[in-house]
Amino acid sequence: MHRDLLKHLTDWRSHPLRKPLILRGARQVGKSWLVEQFAQQFTSFISINFEKNRSANEIFQGDLNIDRILENLALYTRQQVVPGETLLFLDEVQECPHALTALRYFKEELPELHVIAAGSLLDFLLQKQGIPVGRVQFLYLHPLSFGEFLTACDRDDLRQYIGKMQVDKVIHAKILELLKTYIWLGGMPAVIDAWLKHKHVGFCQDQQDEIIFAYRQDFNKYAKDHQIEHVAKVFDGVPSQLGRKFKFVNVDKELRAAVL
Repeated sequence: MHRDLLKHLTDWRSHPLRKPLILRGARQVGKSWLVEQFAQQFTSFISINFEKNRSANEIFQGDLNIDRILENLALYTRQQVVPGETLLFLDEVQECPHALTALRYFKEELPELHVIAAGSLLDFLLQKQGIPVGRVQFLYLHPLSFGEFLTACDRDDLRQYIGKMQVDKVIHAKILELLKTYIWLGGMPAVIDAWLKHKHVGFCQDQQDEIIFAYRQDFNKYAKDHQIEHVAKVFDGVPSQLGRKFKFVNVDKELRAAVL
């Protein structure tokens, strides 16, 4: 399905002041898929997922000499890295902090190479390690917007129509119908894809449940043991406070936010 951010990536590709790009966003919003779609604009695509291929972490250990790194990447993937023609994608980069650090050297020593790094939980690493200021750019991918949902439903005509000053009542009713569907589906690509393919509420619920379960699993990876219970309470308390200022006291009246 189409994502609007693809245009920003296309603009980034040809920008004269381009820097290595860090693509941020929550789990399962489609970061990897988006980069794979963007990669079709290149002659070659090298993708390293540090979560799946942990042995690839060794490529970035020791010195961060870019020539050495690219030579080892070429041997590891059996693909040649050609600046200007190759897109190098470092996925789940939070699992390899040295790869994040290497971005500054890609900028300084080989700015012609297109490099994108992505990760679902990068904030934890960036908070600990810091950002190579002035050496990288950022883009943030959100779940699908309502406009993107309309495009996915093959209703670009309605998407364009919304921008009009006056909307006919019949068309307004149709837009509201689709908006209600979008609201209960949410914007996660897997859920919307299930709806478009099967129009089955139960299948969509299954996808939503799987995403929520995956988010809960991350509590164990990134929260301290004594925090997991409280993080879970905050997570569960979000739906009841949507549309208003989030207050921790509404999550647990017996516990202070400072405990977290």
